[in-house]
Amino acid sequence: MSVHTIVVESVIPLSAEQKKDIAALLKKKFGTEKFVERINPDILGGVRILADSTQYDASLAGKLQQLRNL
Repeated sequence: MSVHTIVVESVIPLSAEQKKDIAALLKKKFGTEKFVERINPDILGGVRILADSTQYDASLAGKLQQLRNL
């Protein structure tokens, strides 16, 4: 799977260790370690990864939305 842009959103800046771990996961999944980090207080906690039109949501806001949809 080839992606053009990967954005990793979090509430606070990622630590060096978190960036390293995310880069390793992205390398395994997409073949690239490159990503743009974006601060987004609306997600409340966790991370959201946007890879072109695909979204992987491990944010607190995403989990709350899932509970609302039950």
